[in-house]
Amino acid sequence: SDAGQMGPKLQSVEPGDGYTKIVVAVNTGGYHSCAIRRDRKVYCWGLNGNGQLGIGSVVDSYDNRQTVDLGAFTVKSLALGSYHSCALRNDSKVVCWGLNTNGQLGVGSAFDVGTNLLQMGSAMTTVDLGSGITAKAIAAGEAHTCALRSDNKIVCWGWNNFGQLGIGSKTIIGTIANQMGNNLQTVDLGTGFNATSISAGLYHTCTLRSDNSVVCWGFNPYGQLGIGSTDAVGDDPNEMGDALKAASIWSDSTVVEVKAGDYHTCVRFRKPDKKIGVLCWGYNNNGQLGVSGRISVGTSLSDMGDALSEVVLGGETSALSLATGGGQTCALKNDNTILCWGQNNFGQLGIGNTTNVFKPTVPVDVGPDVCQPGDYTSFSGRFCSACNAGTYSSGSGFQSNASCTACAAGSYSSSVGETSNMTCILCERGLFSTTTGASGLEVCMNCQAGSYSSEMGRNTSCILCYPGSYSSAIGATNSTTCMLCTPGTFSTTSGPTSNATCTICQAGTFSSGSGRGVPCQLCQAGSYSIVIGSNTGANCSSCLSGSYSTVLGANSSSTCTNCTAGTYSSAIGAPALSNCTLCRGGTYSTFVAATSGIVCEMCLQGSYSTSLGANDSASCILRLCAAGSYSSTLGASSRENCTNCPAGTYGNFSGSKNSSDCISCGGGTFLNFSGASSPAACISVQGCSAGTYSSTQGATSSVCTSCQVGTYTTGSGFSSSSSCTRCQSGSYSNETGASSCKLCIAGSYSSGIGVVSSLDCILCQPGKFASGSGLFASENCSLCQPGAYSNISGSLSCTLCLAGTYSNTSGASQQLTCVSCVAGMYSNVSASTACSFCQAGAYSSSTGQTLCVHCQAGTFSSAAGATQAATCASCIAGTYSSVSASTACSLCQAGAYSSSTGQSFCVVCQAGTFS
Repeated sequence: SDAGQMGPKLQSVEPGDGYTKIVVAVNTGGYHSCAIRRDRKVYCWGLNGNGQLGIGSVVDSYDNRQTVDLGAFTVKSLALGSYHSCALRNDSKVVCWGLNTNGQLGVGSAFDVGTNLLQMGSAMTTVDLGSGITAKAIAAGEAHTCALRSDNKIVCWGWNNFGQLGIGSKTIIGTIANQMGNNLQTVDLGTGFNATSISAGLYHTCTLRSDNSVVCWGFNPYGQLGIGSTDAVGDDPNEMGDALKAASIWSDSTVVEVKAGDYHTCVRFRKPDKKIGVLCWGYNNNGQLGVSGRISVGTSLSDMGDALSEVVLGGETSALSLATGGGQTCALKNDNTILCWGQNNFGQLGIGNTTNVFKPTVPVDVGPDVCQPGDYTSFSGRFCSACNAGTYSSGSGFQSNASCTACAAGSYSSSVGETSNMTCILCERGLFSTTTGASGLEVCMNCQAGSYSSEMGRNTSCILCYPGSYSSAIGATNSTTCMLCTPGTFSTTSGPTSNATCTICQAGTFSSGSGRGVPCQLCQAGSYSIVIGSNTGANCSSCLSGSYSTVLGANSSSTCTNCTAGTYSSAIGAPALSNCTLCRGGTYSTFVAATSGIVCEMCLQGSYSTSLGANDSASCILRLCAAGSYSSTLGASSRENCTNCPAGTYGNFSGSKNSSDCISCGGGTFLNFSGASSPAACISVQGCSAGTYSSTQGATSSVCTSCQVGTYTTGSGFSSSSSCTRCQSGSYSNETGASSCKLCIAGSYSSGIGVVSSLDCILCQPGKFASGSGLFASENCSLCQPGAYSNISGSLSCTLCLAGTYSNTSGASQQLTCVSCVAGMYSNVSASTACSFCQAGAYSSSTGQTLCVHCQAGTFSSAAGATQAATCASCIAGTYSSVSASTACSLCQAGAYSSSTGQSFCVVCQAGTFS
């Protein structure tokens, strides 16, 4: 409150032995303060009636050097209420201590924590934010606490008399165990919105949403919610979610930070000229909004938007960070000076007096001219400036700004004057920053949906969810937030934000595991699947036995091709045609889709097949065992299975089934080779010749017996003695093995059968003859006909009676029976049976004449049978006969004459005469 107390006289707070000035963060509550040292441990000072200093007692402390016992954990950030304290540990879990009458500690009871050392350290209960959920940031009001969770949702607990918990009611949360954890209701920020930061006032709470809009809820009598009214928000369910109104600020500007004071709210915002300014609204009784003439701003819509007055920071400077208290506000500018405005009755503005400030002009004097580590000066003789937020300096003396080293990308420092890179706070898991020298948490950008960061201080883009997974979470801290595509789907895309990229496995494919990052696995050849979105290979139905499929990823049973006739497959799910086993040689099958070799029918006995996979019996029929062979084997597969009929037998048809089909060569034949196909082989030149026989059936060599005398065979190959025929009557056989009987010679006969000698042939008697041989009876000896005779036995023919003789006796046995013709008769041929009379004009004067004598010309005879020449009378005169044997004389014709008898012609009248 006195100028003499500031600048070089300003006393530092001692944070513990060896840690002078090495503090990385300070937070203030209603009546106590806490700091985070470089070693990330916490110490607190101030009022302690409820254990809010965390030192295991209720004794107030003004120079405390005892750190808060948090067990094995360190601290990333702090949040202080009026009478309680909370820490975000390095494991991203939250612990609180102090007053707990309204459940503000979040431990499911109303008992204070921190009044006894036994309550601290490993005995502390972490706030249950829900299964698998951690915190990214925390904030505390008078008696309520809020956390920005790792899933970018906000949850609050504690006092709720004005709806400051944002759950649509006034229910106090945190005094009962079953109110926490998965039962803890998240603040509904509206459809599609997440939170990026959290800040709490005395009875209201604000957040910067993912679209950089500011929304607040809770107590609002002074317009501190920025919605242009004094209505409380959050105590009714119809006020949250899409009904939640965003605070209206300048157009064409973007909010980068929001801070809530007791009854007012301020933001840092990026103006169109890129400079960072400050806007405030709410209660202004002490000038904490940085404007004058107004008790409050924001109770009417006309107060908001472009009507908001910017806090004048002076020159071309920008605000690097903000701090809001009960009735005052401070800003750290980019020239490393601090401006504060508002309530100053206790000198809380640090300007050397107790006058309230509505428009800041005088910076806080924070240090001497000699620069300590963490400071720098660019003007000799001027005051030292702390290294800007986001930088640090480990040296001392007069230094230039260049000696302040920027915090590495992936970290930030919101405090100024830091002396070590240990004060550069690493961006939390789920965040990243590529910016060096960052001065606030806002540079730690949330990992976008579809990515995560499991490490603190990430200085490059977040790791994309690998193919086969996705994440809608903003600020994900590990790969477990990458939700795996469900079985039956896949995704080849890295960093997807929803399961819309999880493509359903098509029919014929499957994905049996979650998170498949390559196309779905194809059903193997030999199977198919009609199931879309299949999550197991069990849905790949195997092609049935008797079929196969070479298709990978088949989506229909129609791809299962039946094994063709002549093949079979007992395998289920056969992947190739080669799985269809060919029916072996000697078998065939007409069935398609056969499942067993049983269907391969064996070729019948007497046939064989060399074909593999034969599809009908024709393959057997085409290969019948040839005539002369047989096979008793079913299913014979080669010609070698056909056995030749043995020597002495033959087979005269193909396809014989056994040896009984081989026919023995009959008696009288033999065969000395196997495989004969015709009985002709048995009666070939190798059979028994004519005149012999054999009674042996199927003989393989010559065993022929000659027929006895008196018998014969005319052909070969006879099989018994009965085949030797007895010589018939008229014949005989006087030797064995005769192929024919000898005929009795002409002129003889034999009536006996089986005659063995020519002597048994009887000669025909005299008077008979036989012109043919082989006569079998005496009746076959013919009588000589009349006109002939036979005077010896065995005549082949009868002797004819000579011309001039005759005989009318049959069977004449002597020549005497041939009688000479009498005179007047003749016989001019032999074998005459009678003599003929001489014709008129002729005569025969002796016996035995073969012809009659003709009467001479000029004579005639009219008597037949004349025996003398005197019977030939001379023609009388006047007649003539010009030829012999005339029976009468002719009269001379007119003109001629005959003057004497016996004339053979008439004399013609002389010329000149007539008659």
